[in-house]
Amino acid sequence: MTDLSSAMGTGLELPVRQDPPRRRHPLREIFSANRWPILATQGLIVTEETLELLHPAAIGWAVNDLLHGRYVGLSVFAGLYLSHVGVAVLRQRHDTRTYHRIYSDLAVKVIDEQRRRGVAAPQLMARSVLARQFTTFFERDVPSVIAALFGFFGALAMLFAYDWVTGAAAAALVLPLILISRWQGKRTVTFSTRLNDRLEREGRAILDGRPTKLRRHYRSVMGWRVRLSDVEATSWGWMQVLMAALGIVVLVRAAGLPGAEAGTIFAVVAYYWNFTMAFDDVPELVEQAGQLRDIGRRLDGSRDPAEDDDD
Repeated sequence: MTDLSSAMGTGLELPVRQDPPRRRHPLREIFSANRWPILATQGLIVTEETLELLHPAAIGWAVNDLLHGRYVGLSVFAGLYLSHVGVAVLRQRHDTRTYHRIYSDLAVKVIDEQRRRGVAAPQLMARSVLARQFTTFFERDVPSVIAALFGFFGALAMLFAYDWVTGAAAAALVLPLILISRWQGKRTVTFSTRLNDRLEREGRAILDGRPTKLRRHYRSVMGWRVRLSDVEATSWGWMQVLMAALGIVVLVRAAGLPGAEAGTIFAVVAYYWNFTMAFDDVPELVEQAGQLRDIGRRLDGSRDPAEDDDD
């Protein structure tokens, strides 16, 4: 108290303890360091998905034209398809070069940072492998998310364009699908954390070498993977039940549209199918998001597994 009074009396400022700056999430760091190559890849994905979204409408146009002896729709479809193929090939070639380079840089950085923090060698190797999922997110999961968004919003817009009742029926599924995804997401985060705890201890279990400990370790890993798989399967199953109900509405409405031609019916059913397919990857994407959240906490030091956790 005397020191404090003296310092205040003499006008000296006491040093203020500052908290260390909060580190950005690894996904943000990767994007910031590789912004333009990643944006170029995602731009190609958006172009690719836009062209693919137009396929059912182009096929329906081609069918209707052919039934009337015309070939304009067929020409449009052929041009659209070839353009889609060209963009897809370019995107795949760019993907391989971009993300392999990003992972090489990331692996070196993760190993160096974790070693300086004193992370044990077995745990260090496990974290370098887990870090691969961040580049996998940009390489595989981002395209899946973009495809799902196009499949959902694009197909929904096209269903409204062909028949507003069909579009409204599809839109009515949004809330229950969100609730299912939230249920899955909460459980995925919990189970992913426990699974990654186990994977980080795998090196120590192998070095220990005792059959009993190895058996307990791998049974635990299997148990958490099974829990994750069960949650994903349950989520997917409920989504498919909702989609089956929507399919009945789509088929009845498409067949009953006034003056509908064969190509028009095909287009409506195809857009329903695209809408359905958009949700096929949602359970897997939710699981991957939970994994990345936990891995990010490990790499920045805010999450470390308990040493004696044998669950």
